[in-house]
Amino acid sequence: MAAVSGQTKLRDTRVWQGFMAHSYLPVPCTLHGLDFVLTPTPGLFHFIADYKAFVPRPDVVVVGIENAESFAQAHKLRYLLPGIIPLFVSRYPQQQSKDLMAWLAALPNSYLHMGDYDFAGINIYLQEYKKHLGDRATLFIPPHIDHLLTTYGNRHLYDTQ
Repeated sequence: MAAVSGQTKLRDTRVWQGFMAHSYLPVPCTLHGLDFVLTPTPGLFHFIADYKAFVPRPDVVVVGIENAESFAQAHKLRYLLPGIIPLFVSRYPQQQSKDLMAWLAALPNSYLHMGDYDFAGINIYLQEYKKHLGDRATLFIPPHIDHLLTTYGNRHLYDTQ
């Protein structure tokens, strides 16, 4: 079996290349030039392994979610994203983030980053996304962020950064 599949025991190979994706709306895409729809199914995420051949329609907004729990519950963010077809992507597991960045850099689609608002989260947005995507990348800032930070923020954790 190992000989047929590429001798992965004998060399250092990253077999799982790609990234996680999902949406709460059907997402029109192409894979190897063939049309298909990435269909949302509760409890199921899609792993985009052949990401170089995976292309969402240009009006789809790619939404990067930094937090794994928020990624899993992205349907709860629907009220924040009216009028767009989102394709949620995750930079985790961490070793997959280079695949995600290579894919994003090759697309014309807009990228909306929904990350953390601490120094580390803002740095991730600036250094991993904005730096490479330029004007196509936007940091999502909710209209009531001051209330959210005051109500749910952890001043001690913020200050220790």
